[in-house]
Amino acid sequence: MTGQTLNIVIVDDDEFVGEIMSAGFENDPGFRIINCPSAVDFEESVTNLDIHGIVLDLFLPDINGMDLLKRIKADPKLRDIPVIVLSGVDDMAIRRKTIEAGAIHFITKPFAIADLKRLLVRVVGKSADPIPS
Repeated sequence: MTGQTLNIVIVDDDEFVGEIMSAGFENDPGFRIINCPSAVDFEESVTNLDIHGIVLDLFLPDINGMDLLKRIKADPKLRDIPVIVLSGVDDMAIRRKTIEAGAIHFITKPFAIADLKRLLVRVVGKSADPIPS
């Protein structure tokens, strides 16, 4: 246990996903969820935050999520932050492209919050509370 709060940015324009993520993590003091419904909101948020992980949808209103992933991985300040792609599209070619672009994992919607939480703990490497299996 590190006692550190992990700032996880969710980049998804679907309000329902943001609500599910916030509700799923609200009782875990080890996580702080920051919802960004667009790439512009994301870029404004990252300037003032110490981010530990990013969950990124591929279909955003202002930019293709794959393009945002490439920008994240090209930015020296952001490139080492683990990115998990979250998408309603389950296509092996798209999965492969996201991993090649630098995502560490691809999750298909719908998803279980417990599974995402375990994955975030594993990739970020720390948690305030143990996650039940």
